[in-house]
Amino acid sequence: MKRGKFVPRAYELSFGESGDIPPISIKLHSGEEVSLIGRVDRIDLLEQDSVVYLRIIDYKSGTKEFKLSDIYYGFQMQLLIYLDAILAELDEKFNKEGIPGGILYFKLDDPIIKTEGNISDSEIEKRILKSLRMNGLLLNDPEIIKQMDSEMEKTSDIICASIKKDGNLSKVQSSLATREQFELLRKYVRSTIVDLSEKILEGNIEAVPYKNKSKTGCSYCIYSAICQFDTSIKGNEYKITKDKKDEEVWKDIERKVGK
Repeated sequence: MKRGKFVPRAYELSFGESGDIPPISIKLHSGEEVSLIGRVDRIDLLEQDSVVYLRIIDYKSGTKEFKLSDIYYGFQMQLLIYLDAILAELDEKFNKEGIPGGILYFKLDDPIIKTEGNISDSEIEKRILKSLRMNGLLLNDPEIIKQMDSEMEKTSDIICASIKKDGNLSKVQSSLATREQFELLRKYVRSTIVDLSEKILEGNIEAVPYKNKSKTGCSYCIYSAICQFDTSIKGNEYKITKDKKDEEVWKDIERKVGK
């Protein structure tokens, strides 16, 4: 395989009726269509062997941890919607085969390194890089991952990825998906959007925030004054969720997409 590297190709790319690319059109069972619009913070491309590998990066002001189970519950669909829009555009407009390379969160921060004594400049730089390391879902292909970090030997300082002695990627250090699994996620997200859209059109807009351990969907909600969700009121209940292991999530998604 010819070696290359991921190159930034677009910043703040919008998709919508008046955007840089068309909106994502989702057809409901009723025949109606829903258009999704949005703005992608950053797109990196790697053109190689007649295909284009795509990496989506979303900038965050705070810490954002990627969890496959959050996609299953519909909490982290944003990056996959972006991925779906760009892959569709590559296929339809440019007639190129697009392959997901990864979807990543990057924390915008100016970290402060705390130590108990003097440390070298190289150690400071190493700790800064570690605190800024991107996390998300990566294509399970060691060669493609190496081209996201040309200086990577065992563990990357840029992305949450680690390569084992046998040359394969470590599932302990990385959230990984095959090309087929990325396609499953695209179908699953579209299916979830259809379900949510049909419920809204049917008038089902009741407040059912999620609760996972001590965290709830109400924690940072700016509409709490309007919603006035209160568990002391009869009928107001949280939708209880629990973190699932990745293997369990993949099985559940395969089952649902299969239906």
